[in-house]
Amino acid sequence: MAASFTCDGCSLIVDKPVKIGFVIPREYCLTCAEKAKAFLDAEEAERMALSTVFSGKREKLIAQYGADHFLLPDVT
Repeated sequence: MAASFTCDGCSLIVDKPVKIGFVIPREYCLTCAEKAKAFLDAEEAERMALSTVFSGKREKLIAQYGADHFLLPDVT
């Protein structure tokens, strides 16, 4: 039985697709794999930026609500 693969980006037939993705992996040709990888890299950069902003705001909340040695839930 023969198997054929279609690129999930451009729909062309590919011999050896490149799998990209964590939760819902897709199979791409080399050209589309570069585009998919660029998306994941950009998404991760945004995730890190949001995480940094959140961490800073959380520290301010902890300082405000945890004043005078008030023990906050889920804060060590």
